[in-house]
Amino acid sequence: MIKLKTAFLLIAATLGLGMATTSHAQAKVLKYRTTSSNAFSYTKYHQAFMYGGREGKSTLLFKTKFAANADFDNFYTKYTKTQQNQILDAYGPVFNDGLAHKVFYARKVKGYPKLMQLKIGKKTWYTFLLDAKFYRYNTWRSGHKIKSLLPPTDKKHIMLKAKTHVYSSQPWVENWAFKQNPGYTWYRYNGHSWYKFDK
Repeated sequence: MIKLKTAFLLIAATLGLGMATTSHAQAKVLKYRTTSSNAFSYTKYHQAFMYGGREGKSTLLFKTKFAANADFDNFYTKYTKTQQNQILDAYGPVFNDGLAHKVFYARKVKGYPKLMQLKIGKKTWYTFLLDAKFYRYNTWRSGHKIKSLLPPTDKKHIMLKAKTHVYSSQPWVENWAFKQNPGYTWYRYNGHSWYKFDK
């Protein structure tokens, strides 16, 4: 009786494995840009993506490391008048990316763990990582599904997390709202194109 039960279990496990393998084999890998690493470099610029833009978060850009790293809570007591002027003269624009569509590059700053150097167009800036967070990807795997700041049709701006693959069998979830109060749009692939569906 025990041998018979064991045989049934082995057959069921084999069939289950076969079905899973067949299902996986039928799902094709969809091509998207994938970052080579999730970490930024101190020497090279890599394309960056800013999270938090939809929350209205932005970051000030500065021309110098000294200005970007300034202690603004103690601005008038910690710095001399000359240093204050140097900091104020280094002010740049406010930067954000609510739609995740801007193309810019970033690298870490040696000796300044709270700073990032951004390359936007032909200009480079320093920023203090107070509100904004920068990543080398904007799309990642979460369980069986793919989560992204963008719809699956926006191949120009999508960047997958390193070692991530998108299979045609996976649902794609776009968060187009806020982190604390998200708004999701769900997509499935029908073999030719993506379509929206109600979860």
